[in-house]
Parts: sequence; C-alpha cells; structure tokens
Amino acid sequence: MALLFYSTADSAKVWIPELKRQLSHHDIRQWPDIGDASEIDYALMWKPEPGVMASLPNLKVIFSIGAGIDHLVKDPDMPRHLPLVRMVEEGLTAGMTEYVVMQTLYHHRRMLDYREQQAEQRWEPLPLTPAGTARSASWAWACWGAMPPRSWPCWAWTWPAGAVRKSGSMG
Repeated sequence: MALLFYSTADSAKVWIPELKRQLSHHDIRQWPDIGDASEIDYALMWKPEPGVMASLPNLKVIFSIGAGIDHLVKDPDMPRHLPLVRMVEEGLTAGMTEYVVMQTLYHHRRMLDYREQQAEQRWEPLPLTPAGTARSASWAWACWGAMPPRSWPCWAWTWPAGAVRKSGSMG
C-alpha cells in the first residue's frame, strides 16, 4: 500500500516523518516524486492541481488535510466514485468556532463602521444591540454542532430560547 502526501500549504518536513512513524509498514510518497502512480492506494491532500487525483488509477480513498473538501471537489476530474474523508480534529473545530465568533462579534459591534470613521478621523458612537437579544445564523453551526456546549468559548453568548430548532435552523 502506498499513500501519497500532497499539500500546497502544509510542511512535508513535518508530515512525512510523522506519517512514516505512524504508518511504518506503508510506503509514504510525496508529490511530485510519486514513482509508479498505479501503486498509490490513498491520498492525503490539500489543494492538489486539477487532474492529479484522476492520474492515480488505483486510488481507493482521498483524505483532505483540512476540515473542508471544497478544494478537492472543485477539480472537475476528481474521481467522484471514491470515498472522500475530511479531517475532524478538536483543534481545527475550536479554531473555526473562535473565528466564527470573532467575525460575528466584529459585525455585531459594527467594527466596519468604526473603521470607516477612524479613516475619516471622526468618532460617533453607534447604536448597540445587546448580543443576547441578537440572532445570527452561520454555516458554522456544523462546527458548533460537533462541539459540546461546555467546550464553546466562554465569551460566546447564549442564544434566545427557541432560536435554534432541532433541524439546526434559526427559529
């Protein structure tokens, strides 16, 4: 079995030694020096060039290095019959949750308006809606749904009763 590592962002100097340590009985290869492409069964990838996945004739599974898979499915030649596995890791989920809360608060607190005022060297207090009374929906519900409430950031506000239905949509 051969596993191909391909990433445009992650360091092969970190990944390859750890993959070899964890999967010592497997052949670990790195793009572009892949040897015989027909020997590659698995691919661990981040933003591969279009056509790379299709060039691996015996590929059985594609693993996304990141939490998302959009960088893989946008390749029109991606073998659609193959299982596609996205990474789920506590640090990724926590980081995404923090990012979503930060962006939500950034907009809730009207920071874009304040930045505009700053550029114009003026200061005018803007109306503020208490966070506990505001409603916001985000694709990040998927991330938050994977985290138990006790692990949510302590500074995340409580949603009003009935704000979220079991389906995950806003009330």
